[in-house]
Amino acid sequence: VQLCGNREQLLLPYKVFGAVDGLCLPVQSPSQAQLQNAYYNGWTSSTKISNVICWLFNGKIAWAHINAPGSFHDSAISVDLYERLHFNTPDGYHLAVDSAFSIKKGCKMLSSAAQ
Repeated sequence: VQLCGNREQLLLPYKVFGAVDGLCLPVQSPSQAQLQNAYYNGWTSSTKISNVICWLFNGKIAWAHINAPGSFHDSAISVDLYERLHFNTPDGYHLAVDSAFSIKKGCKMLSSAAQ
């Protein structure tokens, strides 16, 4: 928390201890139609894999979900992360996320889109 607070004073009251973001990477189109459909990302009009990574501000990766089909949304890929945060993160602490993540009441993610 202090590592973030030293640089971003506005986040200090939220006790932000890390950040989460998604990353889509191109892959070769599968030959099977069902796989092609799963890996096709309509937003980018290409075949992709989706990855979501949670970094702590000390530079370590705390959680990752890699190689999900490209049609999967960051928020859907991160269901396990939402559960881990809910059960294992002390009240008042948050992860910084972008608008791709759904923020519900009591969620331990902080997004500028939800403010």
